[in-house]
Amino acid sequence: AHEDTDDNIPLRILLLLMDEVFDLKTKSQWLRRRIVALLQDIVRTTFGDRINRKIVQKVKWLTSAEQIAEYVRELR
Repeated sequence: AHEDTDDNIPLRILLLLMDEVFDLKTKSQWLRRRIVALLQDIVRTTFGDRINRKIVQKVKWLTSAEQIAEYVRELR
């Protein structure tokens, strides 16, 4: 789970904010883990759909008729 937070900048920012506001580093690790899980859910819900839409748009563009024609021209 720690690797997930390292690559997720919005989640890292939220976690740092929560650590600062609620002094989580000195409190129960159980509470900190629960807050991390909650923040992960919020970030995935908020940003996940946007990222998925971008991926779908990119794949549609890469596989469009115009792009396929360009790939064929490049191979000649």
